[in-house]
Amino acid sequence: SYNVGALANAGAVAALEDQAYAAELRGKILATRGRLKNELTKRGYVVHKSGSNFLFAVPPPDENGKRVYEMLRDHHVIVRWFGDDPRIASGIRITVGTDEEIDKLLEVIDQNG
Repeated sequence: SYNVGALANAGAVAALEDQAYAAELRGKILATRGRLKNELTKRGYVVHKSGSNFLFAVPPPDENGKRVYEMLRDHHVIVRWFGDDPRIASGIRITVGTDEEIDKLLEVIDQNG
């Protein structure tokens, strides 16, 4: 719905045509998502099945997504908490980032609960 310039169009076409690079990125995202799921599960989180580039995780022991969201935010790690909706307030949505970003998230969880 928004116009883009010729340079942006050329970049989009090049990205769509480079299937090998897309496959490489997909593999990295899947590997990092799997590692994140395993590490959160080791820490007692309930991690729901995902087919995308994010996980929905419910923290132990209190299933208080808001608490973990605020703790991570205070340490400059941004995740998504959807508010007081009783269907999803218990968890947080974590986008699969780089390995370094995931390491920081896990470090903050380990140090702060």
